[in-house]
Amino acid sequence: MYKRNGFYYISAPAGGVPTGYQVILRSRNVCGPYEEKIVLHQGDSAVNGPHQGAWVELKNGETWFLHFQDAGAYGRIVHLQPVQWVDDWPMMGVDSNHDGIGEPVCQYTKPGVGKQCPVEVPDTSDDFNGQKLGMQWQWQANPEPDWYSLRDRKDHIRLFARNSLQQGKRILWNVPGLLLQKFPAPEFQVTVKMDFRPEFIGDQAGLAVMGVKYAYLAAGKAEEEGSWRLALIRGDGLKEEEYTAACIDMDSCPVYLQTTVSRDGKYAFHYSTDGVNFLRIGGGFTAQKGQWIGAKMGIFCISHQGKDSNGFADFDWFLVEEIRGKQKAQAPQN
Repeated sequence: MYKRNGFYYISAPAGGVPTGYQVILRSRNVCGPYEEKIVLHQGDSAVNGPHQGAWVELKNGETWFLHFQDAGAYGRIVHLQPVQWVDDWPMMGVDSNHDGIGEPVCQYTKPGVGKQCPVEVPDTSDDFNGQKLGMQWQWQANPEPDWYSLRDRKDHIRLFARNSLQQGKRILWNVPGLLLQKFPAPEFQVTVKMDFRPEFIGDQAGLAVMGVKYAYLAAGKAEEEGSWRLALIRGDGLKEEEYTAACIDMDSCPVYLQTTVSRDGKYAFHYSTDGVNFLRIGGGFTAQKGQWIGAKMGIFCISHQGKDSNGFADFDWFLVEEIRGKQKAQAPQN
């Protein structure tokens, strides 16, 4: 609820998550009665379901409205709309189709906050050279300090092989210690350099794209004294099912793992032993959103022994690059 120019305003989302719109109720008496008006909807714009947020008034008198857009596997995208006041109603966005309701803008003059607030881009890539994890990272559950270390190996993050049998079946969906971040762009590529030291057969470490349905590329030992194995695994978290989609033998670690996400959330996995020549493994997938969240990508290290392992995986870096209009990027050479 807000108060402005003698009116009380209630700002309320309506119409459902992917198809919704923003409603304003106003009255000169806090107890009502209230008038109702839709002030923002998709209209002729490409932004579906623009609603649920908050308006902000700056010191210079400008008014802005923050809201989300449900983009499926890409999560809830935040938008910023200009607000003009018309007859003491907030007109959010721009009435581009002249229906008396605002539609979202995709480009607009920056808010008048001065040079002290330069344009910023959220962090994505990480070289793990700092003393703490960046703000782009989030765990699958409330974090525990013994899941990882930024000190055991210089300029690396070490993930310890934690028990995959948390609840239900031994699948990645049930593992709390997954280090993930949100999809950062419509089309992008993620490459990691990983050195894995398992204790048990069945210890795994690798790169994952997580959602209700998910897939991951994991390295592990095939047998006690035998070769390494790289497995592409597909899973369904709600059905608690996993199956191996592709599997190859490899010589050793370290190994470079990569996933490339294209339009509509379609993705595939690649691997390399030198960080230059990447080979595709298995077929493609389509990213799925999680439960009330978008898809995420990240790294993990797990044990399938029903207990924690002394194994661990060291990740040198996590490189994220937008690939729109350019060739696949090569991994850093270090």
